[in-house]
Amino acid sequence: MIADSMKAAAAKIGAKIYIGGQVLHYDGTTSWNVVDKTWNAGFFKEIDDAVDFYVMHNYFGTAATADNLLSVAATEPKKNISFIQQDIISKKAFPKPVALTEYNYNTNSANTTMGISFINGMQATILFNELIKNNFGLGARWLLASGTEGMFYQGDNSSLLWQARPDFYYAYFQQKFTGDHAISATSTNTNILAYSSRFSSGETGVVIVNKGKTAQVVKIDPKNIGVGNQYYSYSLTGGTDNGDFSLYVSVNGVSATGTQWGPREVLETIPANAYPIENAITVNVPGRSVQFMMVEAGDKLLYPTSVESELKNELELTNYPNPFTSITTIQFQTPTSASVSLEVFDQTGKKVTTLVNKKLPSGTHQAKFDGSFLPGGIYFYQLKVGESSTTRKMILMK
Repeated sequence: MIADSMKAAAAKIGAKIYIGGQVLHYDGTTSWNVVDKTWNAGFFKEIDDAVDFYVMHNYFGTAATADNLLSVAATEPKKNISFIQQDIISKKAFPKPVALTEYNYNTNSANTTMGISFINGMQATILFNELIKNNFGLGARWLLASGTEGMFYQGDNSSLLWQARPDFYYAYFQQKFTGDHAISATSTNTNILAYSSRFSSGETGVVIVNKGKTAQVVKIDPKNIGVGNQYYSYSLTGGTDNGDFSLYVSVNGVSATGTQWGPREVLETIPANAYPIENAITVNVPGRSVQFMMVEAGDKLLYPTSVESELKNELELTNYPNPFTSITTIQFQTPTSASVSLEVFDQTGKKVTTLVNKKLPSGTHQAKFDGSFLPGGIYFYQLKVGESSTTRKMILMK
């Protein structure tokens, strides 16, 4: 067999190689392709135990809509590997790791730009995490560079050569926020996907994907994992061009410049947003966005133990004007009479001031924040009403 010959040749030069064989991840008996109808049965019979792993390919999505591309990414990997594992059992084949050696979005002529849009980056994030979650041995994206598709531009326009498309930015942060091993994460909202991992140094990485167009407030409870005093995050969002398939991506509000499709020139210098952790971790998640989060290591335990999503307007909190040059008004609403605190933090998570710390009746309230004595930049204000809390961002311009 070719596999035996390849391994023998490698052994002669002191190398060890691993050979894979391709299987179908779906029922081929109903396929239009005659070869597919008996492919897995014939493959398992002929190959026996000669390969080290099984190979599959898939291009995810069946329609030229953002909803389909994102929803399929969240469900299809599990279906694929479950079919292969069951087929191995039913055909009495040898169990092996499964490698997805070629994957991306499904090309659809109805919208040729969707593969170079931020939606492709969101889909890539979902797929990265679903492959880990479902114990795939390998996931390899296709393709790296091309003029009309691919993670980097490689076409005839020399001014765009090797510029990164949106999916690069999602892969960049995915790599940085994925720990040494995955841990279970669940969500009670069908539009919110949650993934988590742990670092050997103690931090917890969290990825939150909002597939829907509506902003959400997501409460994260770390299932008896100790946390520190702060968490840090990067928020990736699309632009307003090209309908649902914006060709641009912003990172923490920093958008593309020049001919770039994302903030590539300043990417390494964009600071993470820092938020304090007290009784809960609450995250404001824009519609159609991905939040890459790092939770500090520590001994503090938070309860209860689930990932929940609440409507954005459950605790109403806003400020105006925003951005502002010196003074802004923070307006909030308390649904019932409760103990209320309103605090302002800088971008490092250091508390700047406490604006409110007392019991208030139900209704709408306001507080003035004077930033004239502070340097310009991004600040966060956190409202706590009883056991609930929410945080917003404001920009002080000098």
